Amino acid sequence: MEENKVKNLNLQEHVLTLTNRTHLNITGVDKVISVKPDLLQVKSNNGDIIVTGQNIDVTKLDLEQHTLTLNGKFDSIKYLENNKTPLLKKIFK
Repeated sequence: MEENKVKNLNLQEHVLTLTNRTHLNITGVDKVISVKPDLLQVKSNNGDIIVTGQNIDVTKLDLEQHTLTLNGKFDSIKYLENNKTPLLKKIFK
């Protein structure tokens, strides 16, 4: 039974909700990598996310529920692609 709970956490829905460019809710957050007044980087269950803007402020972070709430003026939200090629694949081309 406990194993099913762990599996369900990995399948958690990932949602971004931006309201009036000033309030941002993100679900599916695994880790906050960096927070600055003009830049935020988080690791989500759907890849790394970069948020840029002004006066970015974390108002709520709940890693048990995988949620993050931010206030500020948001300019962009970008997902980073994982372009890392495994080392063995590079060696045996």
